[in-house]
Amino acid sequence: MRMEKRREEEEKRREERRRQKKRREERGERREERGERRRVKANIKNRTTSNEPVGLIRECIIIIIIIIIIIIISIIIIILFLIVF
Repeated sequence: MRMEKRREEEEKRREERRRQKKRREERGERREERGERRRVKANIKNRTTSNEPVGLIRECIIIIIIIIIIIIISIIIIILFLIVF
């Protein structure tokens, strides 16, 4: 009788441990998902509040680079026309 009770108690403990492990794994995954959601929210807030001047500077730099590329291409085309004619 005592041996059977001990075995049953041990089996119960093992099952509880397995359940707890599964819960911990699920909670870990949920925590990671929550962290990603929080990061996304923080990024959206940062974009709308403090990063506006930085965005303007980036846009200006991109526009300047595009203009420089257009000028270089036009110079190359002019040189090719001079060589051909």
